[in-house]
Amino acid sequence: MRRNLAAYRRHQVFLNYPYDNDFHVLENALHFAVVAAGLLPVCAKDLSSPDRPRLDMLVYAISNCHYSAHDLSRATGEGSNNFSRMNMPIETGMAIFHALATQRTEHRCAFFVPASHDYKVYASDLAGLDPFCHDNSASKVLSAMYEWLRQVVPAAQMIPQPTVLVQQFPIAAGMP
Repeated sequence: MRRNLAAYRRHQVFLNYPYDNDFHVLENALHFAVVAAGLLPVCAKDLSSPDRPRLDMLVYAISNCHYSAHDLSRATGEGSNNFSRMNMPIETGMAIFHALATQRTEHRCAFFVPASHDYKVYASDLAGLDPFCHDNSASKVLSAMYEWLRQVVPAAQMIPQPTVLVQQFPIAAGMP
């Protein structure tokens, strides 16, 4: 875990997404969009400290990132017991609470879903928040994430022309 997340608070984006092989290309697109915008990605995988409870580390990370993006792709049960993966919804709820508690002055959130209307079934409280629909396309994730950051991040913090960087993105040529 980075020692002093608070020092970079205005330049960090907490990324909340599924950690599985099927999401890896979209994960790369999210991280790349953040870096292309001149910001620092932070995610739960970055957090480890044997002497701190995981929930404390998540609260610390989310509250010390001015922005967060949440992918809600894994909302169905999995495995023989049909268990749903709850870490992503918990982290999403923590970020929404932080944003609302600070009247969105200290935290801004974006939401991503694989299909345009699925989230209304499993997360009806998010109705009206207009999540970005990515259809499991890395190029859609990359462009939606970068465009959202352009809208919410002060212009002085943004890298003005990331197109050169996008051309260097390893999967850009074959991006779905």
